[in-house]
Amino acid sequence: MGEPPASTGSAVGALIANVVGILLCWPFGLIGTVVSIIGLATANSNPRASRGCTLAGWILFGVGVLALIAVILYYVFVVGVLAASTSYE
Repeated sequence: MGEPPASTGSAVGALIANVVGILLCWPFGLIGTVVSIIGLATANSNPRASRGCTLAGWILFGVGVLALIAVILYYVFVVGVLAASTSYE
């Protein structure tokens, strides 16, 4: 007998999280959304692939969030350094 169908709850969660990632303008969100849709589509026919795609979607979402944090910190420090080093004499 084959494996039982994969739960679609995690795939739906990954899809929603990655749509939010797209709204934050990150390419990881777009890729994660596609992978999550594949995970949802294969939940009944290929549970192992579905779980793998869902996991990849969550990982891509996490990478996107970390990249967003890195960019925000970069801009905060660059603007802070430029503002501190600018003299108006």
